[in-house]
Amino acid sequence: MTPQARTITELLAAAGAQRFLEAPLTQDLGLSEGLPFPFLALVGQSEMKLALLLSLINPNVDGVLLIGNRGTGKSTAVRSLIDLLPDVDRSLCTYGCLPEDIETGGIDEVCPDCARKYGEGESLVYRDPVQLIELPLNSRLEDVIGGLNSR
Repeated sequence: MTPQARTITELLAAAGAQRFLEAPLTQDLGLSEGLPFPFLALVGQSEMKLALLLSLINPNVDGVLLIGNRGTGKSTAVRSLIDLLPDVDRSLCTYGCLPEDIETGGIDEVCPDCARKYGEGESLVYRDPVQLIELPLNSRLEDVIGGLNSR
């Protein structure tokens, strides 16, 4: 019979997640940010982990609704997925011009400055890591999108 782990460190060591515990920090996370809990170190909750991974892999899965008691790891699982997500393309233009706009609609679909940059071979986008936005539980749709058009 295996001895029970008394701390989270002992549990992670027993679960084979020692490489996550010894991973060096690659950047200064600042005072207000902590090191995210590794997704692979989550114990149990196999259906939740599968649903979250499928939502990352398959774009046809629009989202996952996580429902459960307090302390079951819902927020921790979502926060730990940030490192697994690929970087996204963000436009350098104030109008939001993207290379996909040119590919689908032609050079007239972007502003003149971006058309010039595209012609010169300059990049219109930069790679940015996905940002996790945490909202309070009492958030309304109007608060999130800045108001609804009530015509």
